[in-house]
Amino acid sequence: AKRDFGPRLGYADLKGDLLDGSAEPGKLRIFGCQVKLDLSNASSLEIAGEATSEKFDFKDAGDPSQLIHGKAKWDDLALYASLHFDLLSLGPIALYAGGGGGLHFSQVDVIEAAAQNGNRSASTLDTIDDWLAKAEKDRSDVEWHGLGGASFQLGSSAISLFGEGRYRDITGDHGLQGWAGYAGFNLRLD
Repeated sequence: AKRDFGPRLGYADLKGDLLDGSAEPGKLRIFGCQVKLDLSNASSLEIAGEATSEKFDFKDAGDPSQLIHGKAKWDDLALYASLHFDLLSLGPIALYAGGGGGLHFSQVDVIEAAAQNGNRSASTLDTIDDWLAKAEKDRSDVEWHGLGGASFQLGSSAISLFGEGRYRDITGDHGLQGWAGYAGFNLRLD
C-alpha cells in the first residue's frame, strides 16, 4: 500500500463553551501532521495529530450568585482517523470527501479570575477557588467530522499539496462545533 506523510497548518473557528460561562475559544491556529495509507485506488485512511493553544477571555462563569470573569488558556492535543474517498481526478488535481472521528485531550488554565461585581471578601475568594478547582481539569472529548478537499500532485515528484475544509463537532464537556481549514503537503513514502 502507498503511504504519504506530511505537515499541516490550519485555522478553526469554534463555537461552544470552554468554561461554564461565556468562554468561546473563537479563532484557533492549528499545527499538525498526517500519515495517509491508500486502501484502494479511490480510498485512503488518514491518521492525523494536531495541537492548538489559545488564550481567551471569559465572563459569566461560576455560581449565578457570584459570577466570575477573567482570562484563560486552552491547550488541546487531538488525534484523528479519517476515511477519504476520491470524487474526481483532473490531471494532477484530485477532489475528495470523507469523514471520521477523533479524540481530544485538553486542559483549560485560568490565568486570572475575579468576581464580576468586584467583591474581594474571603467568601468570594473561596467561591472563586472552588470554581477554579472544577474548571482547571484535564478533559477528554470525542470529535466527529466531515471533510472535503483537493490535492495537487507536483509533476512526477513524490510531493503533493492539499487544501481541506472540515466541519467539526466536539462532544463532551466542551461541546464545540465549527469549521476548520487546512493546508499542507504530503511526501510519498513508497
